Amino acid sequence: MAVFDSAVVFIASLSLVTGIGTNVAENKPAWMSSIWKSNQPASTAVDGVILAHDYKYSAVTKPGEMTGWWKVDLQTQVQSALVTLYFSTYYKPRRNGVQLYTSMTNSSDPKEGNLCHSVTGRFNGTEIPDVLNVTCPGTWHYLTGYTETDNDGYGPLLDFVEVQVWTCSVGIYGVNCNKNCNSRHCSGSPDSCDSMTGACPSGQCQTGWAGTDCAACAVGIYGVNCNKNCNSRHCSGSPDSCDSMTGACSSGQCQTGWAGTDCAACSVGIYGVNCNKNCNSRHCSGSPDSCDSMTGACPSGQCQTGWAGTDCAACSVGIYGVNCNKNCNSRHCSGSPDSCDSMTGACPSGQCQTGWAGTDCAACAVGIYGVNCNKNCNSRHCSGSPDSCDSMTGACSSGQCQTGWAGTDCAGESIIINKLDVDDQIVSWFDSGWD
Repeated sequence: MAVFDSAVVFIASLSLVTGIGTNVAENKPAWMSSIWKSNQPASTAVDGVILAHDYKYSAVTKPGEMTGWWKVDLQTQVQSALVTLYFSTYYKPRRNGVQLYTSMTNSSDPKEGNLCHSVTGRFNGTEIPDVLNVTCPGTWHYLTGYTETDNDGYGPLLDFVEVQVWTCSVGIYGVNCNKNCNSRHCSGSPDSCDSMTGACPSGQCQTGWAGTDCAACAVGIYGVNCNKNCNSRHCSGSPDSCDSMTGACSSGQCQTGWAGTDCAACSVGIYGVNCNKNCNSRHCSGSPDSCDSMTGACPSGQCQTGWAGTDCAACSVGIYGVNCNKNCNSRHCSGSPDSCDSMTGACPSGQCQTGWAGTDCAACAVGIYGVNCNKNCNSRHCSGSPDSCDSMTGACSSGQCQTGWAGTDCAGESIIINKLDVDDQIVSWFDSGWD
């Protein structure tokens, strides 16, 4: 007999050493509906002794009662704890019909709470194991054994050798309590999880993890419960790759037209890689502060006067106007005919060539000529059309000056010989004997 007792104690000790968990029921307050033997109170079933072959190791209710129940206060909350029930091997018929209830409160009703398990088998208990292991789900504080089954004519009796409630320490889970809750990536309480399954108490995983086991998000997925796609992040280089938790771009950069931790679209008036350029530097026509957030292209499709191309670059030397579509050499500028203001076309010297005038160096009006068209043709003494002359040189259109004026500028007086005077002179020569 002593050898058997030693073997049972050794097995019990081994179970504790190998890390099955903590028996939170041991030496906790217990009571029952009635006590058959005064030296076998309810606490007998939580005293840590699991010897089952002798009647004295059992807590037994009185015979002849309508029901029988036994309850223990764990003085702590447990989740999905393993209940190990040691039945007496001395009297097996009392096993059939035993029910286990779990609850959060100490009610006067022994059946209050949730029914965890009903022991069923032959009335003599021969099909029911000596040691019964049952996992009672949910969160609970009290465990109650209850029966209303009379198997042998003595009435419903409870006969427990030991009741154990095995649970892992806070932050530990698994059959052998060999796993850490903080490896589960639970949201809210990373160090707390179901002691058996490891399920998160909040029901949610941390950002970047998902599923029953809170596994890491697959490549290309991120966020709470892995419910977002990296390709919506507008990442540069690898649009389908991002941090599984934050969604941050693996390349560290957003696509052109997007910026910030979330790669948000550029604000109005901003464009380019990381939104680091201003639209008002694009010289767009119509809406200088608005442009495409990615390319910086002008919404109107046109650049301001003096700028051209996709980037609205400044006109090349010798070119001016809207989209740089005009040539400076058509401006008739004095001094540098191939150079002018890229926007207005204004001459850099401020003067037009002779024969042209005004901001646009337009041709002189009819009757006007010279540098900046500052002279009148009617001052040229032209023959035929005194108000018409070359806009550049002032040369007479007819090619002749008025009578009494001569030269390119029709400025000098001419020497006039009267025809009658010539005739009189000839007659005088004949009269004097010229032959």
